[in-house]
Amino acid sequence: MLQTSKHNPTRSSGRRHSSIAAPPQRLKLTTDRQDACLRQRSISAPGPAPTDATKSPVIVIAIGQCGVTVAHNFFAQFGTQPHLYPAFFAQVNPSNPSAGPSQANASSIQPRPEKISSGASTVKDNPTTASRPFNSLTPSERDARIRRTLSVMLPTLASPSTSFRHSNPPPSDSAQYIPRAILLDTEPKVISHVVSMGGPRPSPKLPRAWRYHPKCAHWRAAGAANNWAYGYFVHGQDMWQTIVRGVRAQVKQAEESNPNQKAVFLVLHSVAGGTGSGVGTYITEQLRREYPESMIVNQVVWPFSSGEVIVQHYNVILTLSRLQKVSNLTLILFNDHLHQICTSRLALPSPGFDDLNPLISHTLKQILTTVSLHDLAASLRPSFLPPFALVYHVPQVPRAANEFTSVTWHGLLKPLKQMVVTHSPIDERLEWRTRPQSDAGSIVETMVVVLKGKGSKEMKGQLLELGNGGLNEADLFVGKRRVVVRSDGSDSGVLGIDKWAAVVCTSTAFRDHLAVSLKSVVKMHTCGAYSHQYVKYGLSNEDMEKAIAHCYQMLSAYRTAKGG
Repeated sequence: MLQTSKHNPTRSSGRRHSSIAAPPQRLKLTTDRQDACLRQRSISAPGPAPTDATKSPVIVIAIGQCGVTVAHNFFAQFGTQPHLYPAFFAQVNPSNPSAGPSQANASSIQPRPEKISSGASTVKDNPTTASRPFNSLTPSERDARIRRTLSVMLPTLASPSTSFRHSNPPPSDSAQYIPRAILLDTEPKVISHVVSMGGPRPSPKLPRAWRYHPKCAHWRAAGAANNWAYGYFVHGQDMWQTIVRGVRAQVKQAEESNPNQKAVFLVLHSVAGGTGSGVGTYITEQLRREYPESMIVNQVVWPFSSGEVIVQHYNVILTLSRLQKVSNLTLILFNDHLHQICTSRLALPSPGFDDLNPLISHTLKQILTTVSLHDLAASLRPSFLPPFALVYHVPQVPRAANEFTSVTWHGLLKPLKQMVVTHSPIDERLEWRTRPQSDAGSIVETMVVVLKGKGSKEMKGQLLELGNGGLNEADLFVGKRRVVVRSDGSDSGVLGIDKWAAVVCTSTAFRDHLAVSLKSVVKMHTCGAYSHQYVKYGLSNEDMEKAIAHCYQMLSAYRTAKGG
C-alpha cells in the first residue's frame, strides 16, 4: 500500500504490493523476519501426486513487486516436492546442471545475458546532463542517473542489462529443478531478494529442492511512477525485447517435454501501480501476438477501496479495457477481501505482506493442482459477461485450529454458494435472505467447483444432483447452467483439514467494483486531474476515452444479465 507524494501525485513513498489496509507500510524483504516468513509460512504440507489433467506446462510470468512475491510464494507452496509437479518445474540436466533443463536444445531456458559491467566508472552521466536538475532530464537520462547512483551504493546492481546478477549466485548443482518462471520488475530490491532465496532444503545438509535459473530475473532501475502510461510506453517494449528469447525457449522446452500439451501462460501482476498495470498489459498483448492460439490467464490483485495510489483507478480502467481483448481469463483477487479473511477468519489482528501473499499463493496452488490452467480457462469462457473470474473458498480456519476442526461437504458447500450470491469473502455473517435475482444478489454465467480431500471423488458425482438450492440452482446462472466440477480424488485434505472447496466463476458481482473505478475515472478525467501525467508518456486523451467507453460496455453487460 502506498502513500502519495505531495509533489508528484503519481509517485508514492513505497511500491505497490499485496498489502494491508491501514496503516500504510512499506515492504522490507531484507529483514530476517520476512526471510523466515517467506521460507516457513509458504511451504504447505506434502500432497498427493497430481493427476494427468494438471500436467500441461504452465509458464509463470511475474511482473512487479506484487507479481514477483506472489510467484515466489506460489512455488514455495510445493515445498520439497517439485518432481511431482512437472507443469510448474523443469528438470535440470543431471549430467550438466548449469546447462538448464535436459530437454532444452539451447544451453539454458533463458537467453544468453548481455555483458554486464559492475564498476561505477562504467555507468556515467552524459557530460551535458551531469549538472542538470533531475526533474529536467528525459526518462532515459533519469535512468542513467539512477544507475550511476546505484553503481556507487550497490555495485552489483549497476547494469540496466537483461539479467539480474547477485554477488553470491547459487551453486549450479544446488538443485535439480527450476520453476518455469520469468520474473520482471522496474526496481531491483524485491526481485533480488526473491531470486537469492530459491527453494527450501529437505535438511540442512541436502541441496535445495529447487532454485531459480540465474537468468530468469530481469529488472530496471527507474521504477514506473505508479503510472500506467510510463510502464506501458517507457518500459513495456524494452522489457519485452529483454525476455522474448527466454519466453520462446521456455515454450520450446515445455512443449518438447510435454509433446501432447501446449504451454499455458500465467501472468501475475497488480492493477494499481505502474509496473503491474502498464508493463503487465504490454507483456500480455505481446504474448497474444507471439502465441495467438495459446491460453493466457492473468491473475491480478485489485487495490484497496480505501486507496493505495491516487491514480489507481486510471491504471485499473486502462488495464481492464485491454486485458479483456487479449486474455482468455483474468482471475481477480481483492486486497479488501484478503485483509478481511486474515482478520476475521484467520485471527490475525494486524496482517502484513507475509500473511496476504501466501494466502493468494495457497489458493492458486490448491486450484491449479486440481484443475489444469488450460481446463480452467476453457471451462470459464463466458458468452455474455466479460472474462473476469472471482474466487471463493472454504473453510477459512486458523492454522493452529486445523487439527480441532471437523467439516462436512454440506457444511462447506451451503455457505460457499451463499458467498457467491452475496459476494462475501468469508463464510460467516452471511445474509441468507439474499437471493441471486435480487438487487443485492449476484448471478454467474460459468462456474468451476474445486473439491479436495476426503470424499471429494464421491461428492463430485453428487454435486450436480443436489437439486434446487445447491450450486446448480437455475436462478444462480445467466442462461444455461454451466458448472464444471473437478476433484483430486485424494483423501489427504489441505493443511490438516480433510475437506476443502473453492468456486471460480464469472459473476455479475464484479459490476460494483468496475462501477466504482469508472465513476472515479470519469470524475477525474472530466476535470483534467492528473491526465497530463499520462499524456506526457504517450497516452492520448482519445485513448483514455476509448478505455472508459470500453469499460462502460462491459458494465452494461453486467447490468443487463438475466438469470435462467
